[in-house]
Amino acid sequence: MVPRFIEFVDELPKTPTEKVRKQVLRETGVNENTWDMVKAGIKLKK
Repeated sequence: MVPRFIEFVDELPKTPTEKVRKQVLRETGVNENTWDMVKAGIKLKK
């Protein structure tokens, strides 16, 4: 499996127990800072 979208961030949102808050990442979604494999013109064989 290869991810279509990649975004580098300085710090991941975490809970008080230091777990990653994945829901916050989902809510952020794809934005102008997100790299898109399809927009970059990369096609992979299935």
